[in-house]
Amino acid sequence: MKILSETNIQLLMEKMSFVCKKSNNEDADLSKFVAYINFLVDRKDEIIKIINVELEDVAYSHYYWFWALKEVYFKKHGKDEGLEQQALKILETMNFELQGNIDWEIIEQIENGCIEVQ
Repeated sequence: MKILSETNIQLLMEKMSFVCKKSNNEDADLSKFVAYINFLVDRKDEIIKIINVELEDVAYSHYYWFWALKEVYFKKHGKDEGLEQQALKILETMNFELQGNIDWEIIEQIENGCIEVQ
């Protein structure tokens, strides 16, 4: 399993001519994370084919970048229960996509900021 790095995501977004139209956020850091998240969700199947990664790589990358967005948002604006609920919804979706095979150790590493990004 690997987490897609910011550089890899940006290169893929350019290669696929992906433009995020779902963020109206004026904060550049948050807008960047929203773009990464939307890209990973909207282009999941293409990403898997183009760079030969597994579904789990994209799923964990999605959670990683959402967690990064959440952490930055909390530091700038304070806690937001809606983002907490969204994190749970992402985990539910991952559980379905990965057929109940979520590696909770990886989730814990992401949440503790202890995971290597490739």
